[in-house]
Amino acid sequence: MSEIRIGSKTSCDSCGSSDARHIYPDNKSFCFSCNTASNWDGVKVDTSKPPLEHTQMVTDGEPLPIVDRKITQDTCKKYGYLVDSKGRHLAPFFSQEKRMICQHVRYVGNKKAMPFIGEPESDMMMFGQQLFAKGGNKLYICEGEVDTLSAYQALGSTWPVVGLAGANRVDKVFKANLDFIQSFKEVVLLFDNDEAGRNATEEALNILPYGKTKYLVEFPEGCKDINDILVKHGGKLTRDTIMFKCEKHEPESIVDMESVVLTDDTYSVSLYPWDTMNRKLLGRRSGEITMWTSGSGMGKSTILRSIYSYLNNQRQKSCMIM
Repeated sequence: MSEIRIGSKTSCDSCGSSDARHIYPDNKSFCFSCNTASNWDGVKVDTSKPPLEHTQMVTDGEPLPIVDRKITQDTCKKYGYLVDSKGRHLAPFFSQEKRMICQHVRYVGNKKAMPFIGEPESDMMMFGQQLFAKGGNKLYICEGEVDTLSAYQALGSTWPVVGLAGANRVDKVFKANLDFIQSFKEVVLLFDNDEAGRNATEEALNILPYGKTKYLVEFPEGCKDINDILVKHGGKLTRDTIMFKCEKHEPESIVDMESVVLTDDTYSVSLYPWDTMNRKLLGRRSGEITMWTSGSGMGKSTILRSIYSYLNNQRQKSCMIM
C-alpha cells in the first residue's frame, strides 16, 4: 500500500471516487462522495459520518495578511480567508443558499494536504461567489483560493473574482454554477501555467459558451500562477498580465466573417433583393442552407416569395416548396 499522508486526499474503494476520501490524523478516513467512514486500511467503522472534529468548522481564525504571498489583510477579510491558532489557512465555501458549509484547509508548505472540514456539497458555490451578484461585464475565475485573492487584489479589489478548490474540479463546479457564470458578458479563465492548469482550461472552454470566454495565454517567464506573478513582480505586472495577456477563445472550426474571402472561382454567388442584407450576409453562396424562422404571421412567406421572384428575374434555377 502506498504511503498516505495525514490531511491528504485519496481514492475511495467503496464508490470509486478518485479524490473524495479524506485522511485524518486519528486513523480514520471519510469519503464525501459516498459517506463511507473507514480506517486507513479500508476497514469500515461504525459511523455514517466523519468524526465530529472533522465536521465542525474552525471558529477561532482571523483574517490575517499572508505576508509571503503578498496578500493584504483587507483582501483576506473580504473573502473570509482565515488563519487559525494552529497556523492552518481556511478558505470558506458556501451552499447555493449562501450558507457557509465547509472550509478548505491549507497547511503551509504542504500542497498535498488540503482537506475540507465541515460538510462540502457537490453543487456548492465557487470560492468567493457569495460575494458577487449575477450579471456584470466580467467574471474572473482562478484555479485556487490564493490565486483568487491575488487576482482580486491586483485588479484593484473591484472586479468579481472567484476560484476553484483545484484544477480537477472544473466539470463538476462549472456545471453546478453555470447559470451564475453565464450571467456575465465576459468570462476570463486564469488557471495555472502547468499541465493540470492547461487541461483544466481546455475542459472549461468546452463547457462555456463560445464568444464570451477568454483565457490567460502568456505568463511572465518563470511564473506558474497568478500569485507567483504577484510575489515576483508585484501588483502592476499581475494586473497587466490579467488585462492584456488573455485571448478570446475561438474554436478552430469557427471562422470570423472578417476573415472570409470570397472569389469567383470558389463560389457561385447570387444576391438578395435588399442591399442591406447583401452587406450583412455577403450575398448567397452555393452550397449554403439558410433557415428563416419567426412567429406566425410575421412575413416569412412574403420574404421567401420575394427572394424566389428575384431569382427568377435573374434567370437562376430555383424551387420553392411551402
